[in-house]
Amino acid sequence: MVRWVAYLEMRGLYAAAHRGQPAPRPGRVPLPAAPVSGLPAVPAPGRPVPAGGPAPPGGPNQAIVVRVAESPGLNPAIATRVAEGPDWPPLLVIRDGRLWDGCPRVWNQGARVGMPRRQALRQVPGAAVALYGEVDYTPVARALWNRLAGFSGWVEPVSEHQVFVDLSGPGGQPPRQEMASLVRAATAAVAAAAGVPPAELFPLAGLGTNKLVARAAALTAGPGRPAVVPRGEEAAFLAPLPVEALWRAPEELRERIARLGLRRIGDLARVPAAELRRQFGPWGEELARWSRGEDPEPVAAAWPLRTIRRRIAFPEGAAPADLASAPAALARELAAELAARAEVARAVALEVEWEAGADRAEQRLPRRAWTAASLELPLQALLRQLLARGPRGGRVLALTASAGDLLPAGHRQLDLWGLDREREAERQERLDRALGVLQARFPARRVQVGWPEQALGWRQALYGYYDPHRWAHRFS
Repeated sequence: MVRWVAYLEMRGLYAAAHRGQPAPRPGRVPLPAAPVSGLPAVPAPGRPVPAGGPAPPGGPNQAIVVRVAESPGLNPAIATRVAEGPDWPPLLVIRDGRLWDGCPRVWNQGARVGMPRRQALRQVPGAAVALYGEVDYTPVARALWNRLAGFSGWVEPVSEHQVFVDLSGPGGQPPRQEMASLVRAATAAVAAAAGVPPAELFPLAGLGTNKLVARAAALTAGPGRPAVVPRGEEAAFLAPLPVEALWRAPEELRERIARLGLRRIGDLARVPAAELRRQFGPWGEELARWSRGEDPEPVAAAWPLRTIRRRIAFPEGAAPADLASAPAALARELAAELAARAEVARAVALEVEWEAGADRAEQRLPRRAWTAASLELPLQALLRQLLARGPRGGRVLALTASAGDLLPAGHRQLDLWGLDREREAERQERLDRALGVLQARFPARRVQVGWPEQALGWRQALYGYYDPHRWAHRFS
């Protein structure tokens, strides 16, 4: 089995989500619709008015004419505008004051990720601006990840638009055809999910024997044309690239390397490993390995998200009023399975099977959950939601609870008595008894219960900025 790793960076995904006009998040102002040919755009309040005029020739956005049959799943309203040849202005997606994403015309005019907003607007005259987070990118991102999961069981999303895929196989030659098919299929899936033409996307892809080389190769690729690094040529490929291509190294480490005059990865590879260890400590070994094109970290099977399910059936059917204890029972079973797996959940879902059909609801948890009590409360809320919109007088045949988005539990604070609310009095009694023993053994001023409860005035709060240890002095 020869290891091959593909890296895909779907630039334009965020801009496509704004173009496709999904429902805006609460409290957000949606991006104005793309102008139909011959009609001016109506900007949202506080938005710059895009300059008119046709797109510059030669770019991927010029005179887009796409037949609906060639874009399955395209939003009919968008398809109508596309068939008429829309004149969309360039679109910048700004995050924290810097360029995060944009349509292909943005990249063709020389803009770069991380460029300040003002500089990006100078680089792309007449561009419209959308702010990151105004719309929900999850449906478009999941369409990308799900399509890639059809090529491999090992899909590792880095962000909504960046994904690693393991394409390992028995052959020694790189799977070029499979890689090209992967890029085409992923582009079509994102375009259909966002409701825009495929030409509104700018996919960059790389293929190599490890994650480091695959992602570095994508930086040298053209849109829709994957860059392939054959086996055994990793070091030669990386040598002329700038040190910034070592994306696995932290930014401050790359800056230190540049200050030493090592501009290219090949310059770094010629430095003896012992000298790298002397200069960079534990990072020296990693830098020596990366400069040779070696990266042993495998692609993690992070998508599709793993879930565990538990089901309670009611053969005779149950009335909604008889389901009060069901969430607690399902939560205990899910918690026991999570404990056995040493994992935590970040999402829960509940499905109600009625006599006339099934209904499902899910909820993202504010924090990781693994105990029965932390799972029971959201399950109760989901049950109330499903029962409220269920058929009046209907009977429930089964309940299925799911805990999803599982992660390794890692280190966590031990819970001595559990989170059972019925044992609250016992827990408080034990704490009081333990506190009494400590106060008898040590001076009272050395044993305190929590933080001082009195509210701080503005003057005391201001002092805290200048003297963060102010309150510690009171008890020393």
